[in-house]
Amino acid sequence: MTRVSGFLKIALFALAPFSVFAEAETPVPTVVIESRSPNPNELERSRSITIITAADIEKKKPLTVADLLRDVPGLELIRQGSTGQTTSIFVRGARSEGTLVLIDGIEANDAMSPGCGFDFASLSTDGISRIAVFRGPQSVRYGAGALGGVISITTKDGFTNTAQANAFRYRLETGSYQTFRASSGGTATTAMFGIPFSVTLGLDHLQTEGVSAALVSSTGRDGEKDATDTNTASLKASLQPTRNTQIDASIRYANARVDIDRHGGPDGDDPNNVSRSQQLFSGLSLTQRSFADRLKTTAGFFFSETDRETENKPDNQPGYSDTTDSRDHFISETRKLQLDNEFVITDHHTLLFSFQWREESGHAHSTFNGSSSTLDRRTQSISGFGTTYLYESKTWFSDLGARVDQSSVVGNIASYRLAFGRNFFDGSTKASVAYGTGFKLPSLYQLYSMYGDRNLQQEHSNVLEFSLEHSIFDLAHASITVFDSEFIDLIDYSMTTNRYFNVSEARNQGLESELQVKFDEVLSLTLTYAYLESQDKSTGLGLLRRPRHATSAAFTYKPDIKSEISIRYRRRGERPDIDPVSFNRVTNPSYDVLDLGTGVEVLQDVTLHARIENILDTRYEEVAGYGTPGRSFYVVLSGAL
Repeated sequence: MTRVSGFLKIALFALAPFSVFAEAETPVPTVVIESRSPNPNELERSRSITIITAADIEKKKPLTVADLLRDVPGLELIRQGSTGQTTSIFVRGARSEGTLVLIDGIEANDAMSPGCGFDFASLSTDGISRIAVFRGPQSVRYGAGALGGVISITTKDGFTNTAQANAFRYRLETGSYQTFRASSGGTATTAMFGIPFSVTLGLDHLQTEGVSAALVSSTGRDGEKDATDTNTASLKASLQPTRNTQIDASIRYANARVDIDRHGGPDGDDPNNVSRSQQLFSGLSLTQRSFADRLKTTAGFFFSETDRETENKPDNQPGYSDTTDSRDHFISETRKLQLDNEFVITDHHTLLFSFQWREESGHAHSTFNGSSSTLDRRTQSISGFGTTYLYESKTWFSDLGARVDQSSVVGNIASYRLAFGRNFFDGSTKASVAYGTGFKLPSLYQLYSMYGDRNLQQEHSNVLEFSLEHSIFDLAHASITVFDSEFIDLIDYSMTTNRYFNVSEARNQGLESELQVKFDEVLSLTLTYAYLESQDKSTGLGLLRRPRHATSAAFTYKPDIKSEISIRYRRRGERPDIDPVSFNRVTNPSYDVLDLGTGVEVLQDVTLHARIENILDTRYEEVAGYGTPGRSFYVVLSGAL
């Protein structure tokens, strides 16, 4: 797609929201229905969690959510090329498909991917107000899929983002590799028949030429460039019929076209290989307060659909000889009913009750050089009930939970969580210990494809962790968590039988730490370090693509309220990998990446940002045999009306 067509798209995007804001009235008083439990922020008191706010997103101005998550301690992100290529996330070394991804409570994992994982390649930051990253199994609260962690994404609405009510926002970005991004949208808060009403609209377009996914040579990025073109549209509406009632409806649609290569390495380059995908996430929920605001009930229905295909035509360009003619098409849907009750018994005691029903379905069709195969529509369902007891005083706190699920495939499954903690020195120091379990069902592909086995059982995980946090007034905050995770009955593919089977076990031990220092209103520093000792217990070898050492640092200088300079550093240590040509086990070298960003308010509510990524032009591979961008320059103009 040409840059001109991109500008035409965004011109239409920019005009669309004005029809919403033109009739917006002065915002009416609203009541944000929040949690009254002692721990309103996702029960983070006794959990290993990182919260990324809308202010963090605005400050970093990343292209995608994946770029935003790179510096979260205990989380490793790998991408097979540049923006738009397959992107996986390991939480504490757990497999990427063991991370459950939620968007406004909607399950985003692709039920027809081999492991039922989520590809972060094209997930836009547009319209997102908050990301909560949970490390460790979370099945007591979230059910199936929360084997290694949960990434919960919340989008903007007018009631909880009152500062942006009746405002129109925009962003224009251009830079290296013919990158162009444009987004627009905003929030209108008004009243319909005297009832508070809010609607938030967002539109986003991103295109980039990128670099070759397959690393053709070790000394340059000279392969055929693999471009990406993505579009995202989101709509969220909220209604408050009474002071204690709120109705929310949301829908998010994204499509992407990405040039891909057959595999990494010199002979993996492919000019006629393309991936196309469409994703739809939608949800409707009702939140009600009762019993003098002590009981909060939330009921919701959520639906998601992923439609993706890859097409590889025979090469017709000089220097390419691949005669493959293939096409794979996968469609999956996930439906979920959720009922949550939060009852505040006293200021120290809270009970949580949750019921969930979920159904996954999907089908596929593939052709390869004239031969075809079809996977007819298959379905699996699971329902579960969980309860959690929370206690908190000035000194002690606890989080005790249990859950039972019934799967249509594997039967009954139980999950547990036990956590205790204590505050010291008037709350400036906190220590806690927790034990939790998680599980993940076999995917539809692992069960019913030509490589599947209908007798597969669920994968299990359990973790024991100890955390210590300390704050020095408002100047500094330090945290460290030591964990020991075990994964049992992991599903792998047998090259002997050409079938999936339960065999693998893994153990990950390590620590994650973070130090935040605010010297004054001008200077701030954030340091993170993670250590991971991973082992495939069936072979005794370390797990692939998990570095033992991971470090990041971010330094911010803000001389006044209108300008800011930031320096970000990221280092990843050596990690085992597979050579894409010989298929031998190799060691992927360590690497260092340095980024620089700056922003200045040029006019009221108009900001100009510039950033240089990979200043040192480091040549590195996050996945062996796959290229990464060199030194890159980007300029962003953003503002609000």
